[in-house]
Amino acid sequence: MISAQAALDINAQRGVDTAGWHLHLTPAEQADAAQRVATTVAVRRRALRDQLTALDAYETTVLTGIAEGVLRAEISSTRPMHDMQEEAASRGGAA
Repeated sequence: MISAQAALDINAQRGVDTAGWHLHLTPAEQADAAQRVATTVAVRRRALRDQLTALDAYETTVLTGIAEGVLRAEISSTRPMHDMQEEAASRGGAA
């Protein structure tokens, strides 16, 4: 059993009686491949969480800056918002 599978199984349980829980056993010959998948997913999940954290910070900075009159935002119908956010992040500031 790999830890990621154990976590999935434990989180899926409905009762608190651990004696009745069902846990999947990963076949030994598949353990390395399953662990690589779990590791790849964990790395990607961390990257996505980091992106969401950065997006939240961007939103806070821009909306607060606009509300306080420190920033003035102009939205272009031809330039996607995510391009502006990426540009601002590369400059270390807001839009």
